[in-house]
Parts: sequence; structure tokens; C-alpha cells
Amino acid sequence: MNKLQKAVAEFIKKNAAISKKASDEILSQLTIDTTPKQLNAIVDKIWKKYDIQAVKKELLLNHIVAVTEISAGVKYTNTQVNSFKAWYLENAYSPSGEKFKTVYNGIGGSNAVKQEIRQSLQAGQSWRSTAQKLTDKKLVKSAIAKDVETVLNKARGVYGLSQNSEGYTEYKKAVRSVQARINRLTDQDTSKLKRAYQDILDLTNKSSAAQIESAAKYASYFKDRYNAETIARTEITKAYGDASISNSFYELDVIGIQFVLSSGHPEVDECDYHTSVDLYDMGAGIYPRERSPEYPFHPNCLCGVEMVYSHEAPANGASDYNAKGGEKYLKSISEGKRKSILGVGGNEKFKENTKKWSKEFPDLSKQETKKPTIPNDKLYGK
Repeated sequence: MNKLQKAVAEFIKKNAAISKKASDEILSQLTIDTTPKQLNAIVDKIWKKYDIQAVKKELLLNHIVAVTEISAGVKYTNTQVNSFKAWYLENAYSPSGEKFKTVYNGIGGSNAVKQEIRQSLQAGQSWRSTAQKLTDKKLVKSAIAKDVETVLNKARGVYGLSQNSEGYTEYKKAVRSVQARINRLTDQDTSKLKRAYQDILDLTNKSSAAQIESAAKYASYFKDRYNAETIARTEITKAYGDASISNSFYELDVIGIQFVLSSGHPEVDECDYHTSVDLYDMGAGIYPRERSPEYPFHPNCLCGVEMVYSHEAPANGASDYNAKGGEKYLKSISEGKRKSILGVGGNEKFKENTKKWSKEFPDLSKQETKKPTIPNDKLYGK
């Protein structure tokens, strides 16, 4: 695990604790009958009680400071930390191209959580209402299969929100068991039909309470946690890259940077390409400090950045950009890996004409002109 991964892992751990505290309290006050107005009031009160948004914003900014210190090899004083934060909020940009401050002000908000929980409650109420209507309608045996399927479809949506596929299978099995019992009855067995439909309602009421709690927990905890973590991974990595690249310009003996594939990288994608290709005759994943691909390579990217010193590079230094390096790399990997990087259609295009690959895939081959984005005095706390 590299230093960037450790910093992000620490953010995730602390962010999860904040989300869990809020989630547990929200769940203790929710029922399936909670109205949208009541839900908004519950969430707003808890968000205010724990000052969730302010705490998460500060947590993100603290970890941006931490990775900047790591990249620059410094340790800021409290005064320097405050000075850097103030500068960063006003001057830094997000990978999306918008001001970092805009993204920062959106982290830890409660609207997404409200929306997800509201969706869970409404789905559960609709499911329960559908089952209730079965006990109120005139029973006709020929309509049983359709009625049961309607209830199951409503249930499927709620179980999907709660991410509980096993629970849905059990519920479906129980309802189908009741349906099998119904199929053996006649239209004259009205009382038995009513009892059977009541059994479906009882199953639904029992299951819906558990699933709504589960769905609400998934919404309030995991949704809130995921939103913050997605932003944080990308923004922390961007800050780490900005500090590393800026530092490379201020270190006179540095001639390039090397992108290193994260040890926790889950699947083959553009990261594998950028960290393995040799486009400047400097070695795999090494680029002159003045030119390299956009970093981070994608949202949630955790690839590392290391400085390359003059004594570590080839004696003749960097050459001009050479697209043949990309062609050579793409030819050297398995077709499965190439499909993961270029896509199935892209792989076919590459095989048709390997020499034109850089024109066919401009997003992959694009190189940016780099310059320091963090001033010397801010980076080193002077």
C-alpha cells in the first residue's frame, strides 16, 4: 500500500464512522409510515446535531494537506496548514475542471441521503399497500397468479434497494407456497382464499419492516459514505499529483515523473497503459516532467506518482513523444487486456491498423503540457 492509498484509507475509515453515527440515529427514528416531511425533519436535525457537512469538508481538506506534505517532503506548522488550506480553497481545480471549492462545498450534503431513503420508504409503502388491497378485493381464483406476481414485483424493487437478494428469494418462496395452496382451492372456498391472501399480507408486513430498515440503512449509510469517498479519492489523488508534479519542477535534479500502478488496482484499464507504456524512451510509466497524461487517470484512481532523478534516467535523457511506444505496448499484452483498455470495438480497430492507434484513441494517447500548479512558497510552507 503506497502513501496515497494509506491516506485515502484513513479518510475512508473516519468518513465511515461519521456516516454510521448519522445512519444509526436516522434508523432509530424511521418507520415504514414516515412521511417525506417527517423524513426531511429527521435528517436535517441529525445533520445539524453532528454538523455532518462541516466535519466531512474539514476531513477532506485535512487529507489533502496530508498528501501534499507527503509529496513535498515537509511538515507544516498550524499556521502553514491554515495558509495552505485558504490558498487551496481559492485556487485549486478539480479533475472535472471546475473549481475545487465548488466540489468541496457539495461534500457531505444531506439531499442525496433524503432522496434515497424517501425512495426506499415509498417503494415499501407501495408494496405493503398492494398486498393490503388483496384482502379488500373481491376474490376470483383466476386472478390469483396475476395478483401474486404484482406483489412480488413490488417486493423485488424494495429488496433491490436493500441489496438483499437472498431475502427476496426467501420471500418469493414463501409467497409461492401460499399460491400453491390457493391453486388447490375452488372459487367457492372464499374464507380459505381470504385466509391465504391474509397470509401474503402478513408475510409482506413482516418482510417490509425488515427490508425498509435495511434499504434505509443502505441509503443513509452506504450512499452517504460512497458519495463522500468517491469525491475524496479523486480530489486527494489530484492534490497528491499536483504536489508531486509541482515538486518535480522545484527539484533541480529531477527530470521526470513515474506513474506507479496501485497495488489495490482491481481490473485492467487505462491505468495499466499509463503506468506500463514507454513513450519517451525513459522507461515504463516514466514521463518528462513537462509532459504526461492527465492525472488522476479516472475517478477513484489511486496510482502513485514518483520523481525520477537525472541519475536514474537514460544517459541521453527524454526523447520526443513516440507513438510507437504505445503501439509496442498494446501489441505486447494479451488480447483480453487490450480489450479491457481499448474496448471490444477498439481492439478490432487496433488490429486493423496498429500504426494509427493514437489517432483512434486520442483520450489514451493525449499528453498535457505540465507546469507547477502549487506555488513554491505554498508547497513548502515558506
